[in-house]
Amino acid sequence: MNFSLGGVVRINFNTDEDSEDRNVVPEWRIWHQYQFAQPLYTAIIYHRIRIEHRWTQSFVENSEYIFRNRWRYMFRAKIPLNSHKLKPKTIYVSPEAELIMQSGKAVVGSPMEDLRLTTTFGYIATPRLTFATGLMYSQGQDLTNAGYYKQNWTLRFHMYYSPDFRRVKNKLPEIHLDD
Repeated sequence: MNFSLGGVVRINFNTDEDSEDRNVVPEWRIWHQYQFAQPLYTAIIYHRIRIEHRWTQSFVENSEYIFRNRWRYMFRAKIPLNSHKLKPKTIYVSPEAELIMQSGKAVVGSPMEDLRLTTTFGYIATPRLTFATGLMYSQGQDLTNAGYYKQNWTLRFHMYYSPDFRRVKNKLPEIHLDD
């Protein structure tokens, strides 16, 4: 199990060319997440629960902040294709489904913010560096009109770099669960 928490300042840009309102608005978030990983044959299965507390504002000058909670559950698998383990020089496929729900006073009939379905192909270059690319389909309700469902296709490109600044003598030995 992995537990983490943090804060985000997301910058939202007004893309309406005819708008007289502000062009940039910050969105404040505090989040905490819980991730569980489980080996299954040669693959690894992940469950992630992430809870976000969000303060959003419209582009209208001096508009009130809207508080909402966001409830996210993600299921993902990483399946090696050219190896029996997820190790360096391994190509993998990663199907993923994430359901994002929301609650708060402003959320009346639109609790399903997003359903994201993704397939990713990745390459583990080193224990610290992975490259991945995939395609995501998303569908969700609009906050202001619950009867309107927005849909998107998104290409995703990732580079995961995980530096380790510990000295060699301070590193923990690898844990072997299969010995």
